Amino acid sequence: MTLRCPRCGAAATVLETDYDIRVRVFSYTVGCVGCERPTRIKLNELELQDSEAPVESLMQRELNKARNGYSPYREPA
Repeated sequence: MTLRCPRCGAAATVLETDYDIRVRVFSYTVGCVGCERPTRIKLNELELQDSEAPVESLMQRELNKARNGYSPYREPA
């Protein structure tokens, strides 16, 4: 599965991966050549372990949320 950029729909790649051991969350920075601003997404480790879907599928779901304005880094209103 090819990840798609939430901004322009072009093929995207994982530019950076980080893991916060305190909360067991993976943070990914995903971007494409066409966009200068990468998107950051988070995936919970337990969700990754429990899911039968490939990691790329879960990452694309989060990228789609980002396209619709959702950001795990933004404070709730």
